[in-house]
Amino acid sequence: MGRNRFLKKYLLFIISVYFLQRNLFKELGFSGGIWYNLILNKLYLLKHLKKKNYNVLKFCEVKKTRKSDRVFIFGCGRSLNDLLPEEWSKFSHDDTLGFSAFVYQKWIPIRYHLLRGWGEGANITYDHHHAGKNFSSITFQESFFKETIFLLQDEYQAHFCNALVRYSYLPNQSKILFYKTAFPSELTADFSLGLVHKISILSDAISFAYCMGWREIVLVGVDLYNSGYFWLNEGETICNDYATGRHIISEITDRGCKFNEPHSTVYNGIVELLRGWERKFKNEGVSLTVYNPKSLLSSVLRIYDR
Repeated sequence: MGRNRFLKKYLLFIISVYFLQRNLFKELGFSGGIWYNLILNKLYLLKHLKKKNYNVLKFCEVKKTRKSDRVFIFGCGRSLNDLLPEEWSKFSHDDTLGFSAFVYQKWIPIRYHLLRGWGEGANITYDHHHAGKNFSSITFQESFFKETIFLLQDEYQAHFCNALVRYSYLPNQSKILFYKTAFPSELTADFSLGLVHKISILSDAISFAYCMGWREIVLVGVDLYNSGYFWLNEGETICNDYATGRHIISEITDRGCKFNEPHSTVYNGIVELLRGWERKFKNEGVSLTVYNPKSLLSSVLRIYDR
């Protein structure tokens, strides 16, 4: 069985590499694809030289850091601005998991934070140094991420996460758990098979929570009814500049959604995906709820009982 499992994982790896390369060369052309692969190789290989500067954890070690059976997962919706201090205090009694740009927050210490990219696409002009410095300056200006375990994508194409380690944009001795992406994208509680990345990085966060064994998973600030973000003013959203990694304030996202229109992940099927996941979790005694009663997810998930 062990040999068959290894062969299956190896075959899936080869297939995933094939599709990655096919898409890269299709998008960037032959010379662009070659150059982009050189960048990816450099980051991926040199990252391993810097791992010794960090406290790299195994999943079994991270799982022992759980302090409750409930985890609050934080998105970046504007409803976060309406939460009261006593609500944030209640969140802190349980485990807390942020992802992506939740690092802009100044409310609560975060136990775990999951990252994939930072405003990048498959672009040979992407400025890793600007993106890394930008992330670092936002994340560590306050004390909310001093004890955080950072969950970093550990794959060839994960150039932002690889750059964070390669160029030391995470402070030395930071706690890191590296993760793979599940291929195929089947939701499983086995962390070694990878986290599911479907439609949104929200799926990665929920997949991680499932692997960690939390019995209650509560989504906070996952609004979806507009494309605004908690750290911006009303009427503003973010347009990622794929060439630099900059988060540019705009009225329209890089996905073509106006600030007052539903988030792009809604059109891509995130509500339907979580409808299916909620059914799976319910059958296994796991609760998946949404905190904001106005969230578009409230049509498929129960509202958290405060």
